[in-house]
Amino acid sequence: MTTSPQRYWSMPSNSGRDMCTVSLVRTVRSGDETEAYVADVQLRSEFWDLANENNRNHVPEATVELHQMLFSRAKLDAFVDELGRQPQYLTPVFCDPCASSGQRFLMSVGPAEDLITDVYKPAFSVSFHSSSNLEGRMSYVIDQTCIDAFLESCRGFLRN
Repeated sequence: MTTSPQRYWSMPSNSGRDMCTVSLVRTVRSGDETEAYVADVQLRSEFWDLANENNRNHVPEATVELHQMLFSRAKLDAFVDELGRQPQYLTPVFCDPCASSGQRFLMSVGPAEDLITDVYKPAFSVSFHSSSNLEGRMSYVIDQTCIDAFLESCRGFLRN
């Protein structure tokens, strides 16, 4: 049985309230003729329902969508390899997979000043800058199950 290539990758938070998802639009050659992906990115966060203090359900808090991000296959591949080799996250593992000089999507897995993290529960942080000058940052706590889910989905994505 042949499995079809995965069309997205994602990094969930360990609480289930946050998610970074990257969806494939198409495969292209970047300016230096290396393989790249045009992708859409969605960063999503949920939080307690602040409008109803008796309701402890989560509601959508923020969603950011970045379209037409150009990601280098080689840079994503190197990030997956590096994360797959790390048993603990004492120092951050970084990757900016962008293949376009006008974009930034800096991902890191490791300690974060503004979150309670440790070597087994690092933060996943994203700092982005789109072609249209939209900038932002998002961080959340992950654990090994989140990293494993990311590695599996990203390896499937890289088979495209």
